[in-house]
Amino acid sequence: MDETEQFIKLVDSICRRPKMYTVNGTFGEVAALFTGIQIASSDSPIADDNKRTLNLFVNARLLVPDKYGWAGAIRLVCDDDETAITRLRELLVEYAKLRQTKSLNEIRKLAAQIRDTHVEPEQAKVWRQSLPLATRQIEH
Repeated sequence: MDETEQFIKLVDSICRRPKMYTVNGTFGEVAALFTGIQIASSDSPIADDNKRTLNLFVNARLLVPDKYGWAGAIRLVCDDDETAITRLRELLVEYAKLRQTKSLNEIRKLAAQIRDTHVEPEQAKVWRQSLPLATRQIEH
């Protein structure tokens, strides 16, 4: 079993049974565990140079601004811990599999393509454009 397969097995184990690996099994704890792996292991598929690419990839897949780290992006779009942990597992496994066949630059290009091909629904566009106006009215 190669390192990527071991990493995928670890991700799957942690995300399917988070209370076995963390105190309460919350998304924050699971995210902290993977952040620790990211910091501690230069061999991990999510370490070092991969960190920025992972953030870009997750943000593109979730269609959130690039200013978020992967954990913040997942938390932003998921309503509860269980959903967030499931989504984290899906994204980390997808990313690790991509790393087996693609360079970091190719994954960054893929993230850009995902963003470029996304068409914002008209209702979302209207809401996004009117939100600053509504916020200003509330403040005054």
